[in-house]
Amino acid sequence: MMHSGWGKDGGILHVELNDLGQPIGPEGCRLSSKLGVLARNGILAPLNHKDWRLLPDLYKNKIWTDIKENIDATEDMKRILMMSVGSKWREWKHEAKSSGYDSYTNDVELLANRPDRVEEDQWRALVHYWSSTDAKVFSHHQSSSDMTWSLDYSQMGRVISNFFRKRVRGTKKVGRS
Repeated sequence: MMHSGWGKDGGILHVELNDLGQPIGPEGCRLSSKLGVLARNGILAPLNHKDWRLLPDLYKNKIWTDIKENIDATEDMKRILMMSVGSKWREWKHEAKSSGYDSYTNDVELLANRPDRVEEDQWRALVHYWSSTDAKVFSHHQSSSDMTWSLDYSQMGRVISNFFRKRVRGTKKVGRS
């Protein structure tokens, strides 16, 4: 079988970076989509780990190899691209929990309502973990601390923009005072 790359012509995807090393432009959007596909692949990135940072290097190395085979990535791009996959993995795990776990109350319902794209053995492990006292305490702590950080999109944009301007370009403030 012929390998089909991520580029429009089935070849290597050529990605342009901004001054912060982040992918931009139409190819950056295409890359983001492809990284999301990798993050949702239960064979490459199993969900039954508590945290992306605890995912064994074996999986992360396979993901990085797949990325390098499909884009003109260099080692200095590895950190930001893998952070993006990790973020998409966390979003996918949250989505799976929201759609298949939070709506049901007993184990029979929970196990029967596995999201289609989640591997069955991983779903069983996730249900077992999310039903544990430790996970419930952690989840409650996270949700209550998240409330103190709730900002609307315009506020968040200014916060992020100001952070990067201070860190990268100096101290020029953006947005309203």
